[in-house]
Amino acid sequence: MKKLLLVTLLTAVSTFTFADEDNEGTEQASAAYIQSILTVCKQDAAEDEVSAEELNNYLLECVNDDLVSNDYNAIDSLPSKK
Repeated sequence: MKKLLLVTLLTAVSTFTFADEDNEGTEQASAAYIQSILTVCKQDAAEDEVSAEELNNYLLECVNDDLVSNDYNAIDSLPSKK
């Protein structure tokens, strides 16, 4: 009986944990926030001397790292230049 209770409890906890993780990052960041992150990431890229070939991937990863760490959805591509 104790084993059944333990298994049930562990299943419930793991289900709750995975359900909570699925809800993380469900909010889309504002365009202004993304632009501000992009500006900082461009400065970082210049300091890190990122090559032109690697720049877009570097910037996308940099922006997404910030978005995800602040519980926003990641983006698939960089915003177009205005």
